[in-house]
Amino acid sequence: MIRQLSYRPSVIAYTIVLRAYGQVGKIKLAEQVFLEMLEAGCEPDEVASGTMLCAYARWGRHKAMLSFYSAVRDRGITPPTAVFNFMLSSLQKKLLHEHVLNVWRQMMDDKVVPDHFTYTVVISSFVKVGLAEDAFRTFAEMNNMGYVPEEATYSLLIAL
Repeated sequence: MIRQLSYRPSVIAYTIVLRAYGQVGKIKLAEQVFLEMLEAGCEPDEVASGTMLCAYARWGRHKAMLSFYSAVRDRGITPPTAVFNFMLSSLQKKLLHEHVLNVWRQMMDDKVVPDHFTYTVVISSFVKVGLAEDAFRTFAEMNNMGYVPEEATYSLLIAL
């Protein structure tokens, strides 16, 4: 007698597959797996959503990343700081400073606690778009949080 094992879909298993596809740039396959996960009744969590966001960011798929991020927010999912950092850094590398600042504002709205890296990226984008007051206010907030700015951050602010 052969017994068949039953399988109940798990967000963990899907997330592992999403990560594997995301690491090698198979974004279309990752998107298909994400849709399959939804169809199977697995509700995505912060980890699954963050995995997709990081895959988009890693491969420079910023439009898709921002669209997916909007959908994630609509579902009430808030990615962790590390995912925000990955997104912000990717946007900044492509000189998409307005997008950096929009994501930053949404991050603040969602009460996500920034870290040293987050502040550094955001201050740089404020400087690049000429928002001196916001750059200095964020710099002061960074200091109040106990983070020591890098030389590059000081240089940006001095040049401003």
